[in-house]
Formats: sequence, structure tokens, C-alpha cells
Amino acid sequence: MIGDSLYIDANALSIGMSDLNLTISNQCDTLFTDVSLIVKNCKIPNIITPNGDLNNDVFYTHYAEIYADVTLIVYNRWGREVFEKTNYRNDWNGVKNNGSALSDGTYFYILKFNNDQEKKKVLFKL
Repeated sequence: MIGDSLYIDANALSIGMSDLNLTISNQCDTLFTDVSLIVKNCKIPNIITPNGDLNNDVFYTHYAEIYADVTLIVYNRWGREVFEKTNYRNDWNGVKNNGSALSDGTYFYILKFNNDQEKKKVLFKL
């Protein structure tokens, strides 16, 4: 417990289904309930290799499966936007907005989701 909030260290849980027994009590009554928690692998790769070998050929993020309104914006190392897609569905394969392939190098991306309430900023290599 942290203050009056429940805290679970997600690092202590294994990927897959975990069953928890939750007891809520105060000065009046006690409530018992069972809760099932699904822990997904939330790793976002920091490299894509769009070479057709089906290994890291597209940029994958689990957020595209969870949220309906994910926007992916990719920048080169000088901060110039090279790609943007709203309603992103794990299908970017390393091309610019104009359709030409990006050269190997370091890029940055921003993921916007949950109606732009949450953003992730990360570095990756192509």
C-alpha cells in the first residue's frame, strides 16, 4: 500500500495470467474478491531492420494493439520529421512520408495515444 492506493510492482509479475486475492477492509466491513491480472510483454524494440526476413521488419509497439488512436511520429537525428501516421497499426517499415526508404542511422520517435494524454519518446536505430 502507498497511502490509500494499491500498488503492485509489475516487475515482480511474470508475463501471462496472474491470480490475486484482494482483501479490502475498513472499520465497518471486510470485502474479499479474486482478481485476474494479465501481464503483457511491453517491450518496444529499439531497432528495425526492414530487409524482408520477417524479423523486426516493421516498427512494433503494443500500444497500437491497446489504443485505437495511436499516432507515430519519427524524427531524424537533426529533429526533422520524416514520418507521421495517425491510427498507427504496427505497419511502418522505415520509409519517409514521401515513400522513399530512410538511410541507416539513429532516429527518434514519439507515440501519442489515449487522446494525446500520454506520450512516449524513444531513440532507435534503423
